[in-house]
Amino acid sequence: MGENATRDISAALTALLADVFTLYLKTKNFHWHVSGPHFRDYHLLLDEQAAQILATTDAIAERARKLGGSTLRSVGHIARLQRIVDNDA
Repeated sequence: MGENATRDISAALTALLADVFTLYLKTKNFHWHVSGPHFRDYHLLLDEQAAQILATTDAIAERARKLGGSTLRSVGHIARLQRIVDNDA
């Protein structure tokens, strides 16, 4: 692969990683705040989903590094790259 392709793919993976971390945190937020008659079912479902989402982060980051790029360095870096909109409700 050429230098431009490596840079572009690495950058895309890093942006994807920011979105995955954002999705993980949003999923945990819903997990922590779920209520109602199906509390237990939703609580367990969201916890399992969050664990699966988090499990993908290492593979994405390592692929970006293997290509020679860099990856996320901080929470602020995630905030700058994320494309998933925050929801504090």
